[in-house]
Amino acid sequence: MTDAREIIEVKSLEEMALEKFGEQLKKWKAQYEPKPLSVIEVEGKMIVLKPMTPAVMSQYSMLMAGEGMAEATRYALNELTLGGDAEVIDDDDYFMAAMMQFATVVEIKKGRASKL
Repeated sequence: MTDAREIIEVKSLEEMALEKFGEQLKKWKAQYEPKPLSVIEVEGKMIVLKPMTPAVMSQYSMLMAGEGMAEATRYALNELTLGGDAEVIDDDDYFMAAMMQFATVVEIKKGRASKL
């Protein structure tokens, strides 16, 4: 039998973001719809990102090729962050985790190309 004190409430990232940012999150969502916002959370620290733009993606890609993943990700996070905890970007311990999570944000729609 499970003791009620042992039950841990698990919240979705969206629920956590809504608790942290409240009405501001709703305003950001309305501002950028129909595109979704992204949230990166590392040990309770959180940032909300606006949708990727072609200009940011282009610069991110150039930095990935020349400067590496850390510089490219730091650039993109600085450009896309609407609000949240600065430690996610500024503190290396949080940033390394955020860098890995950012790869899922960068995914774009799948397409196909072929020479005929």
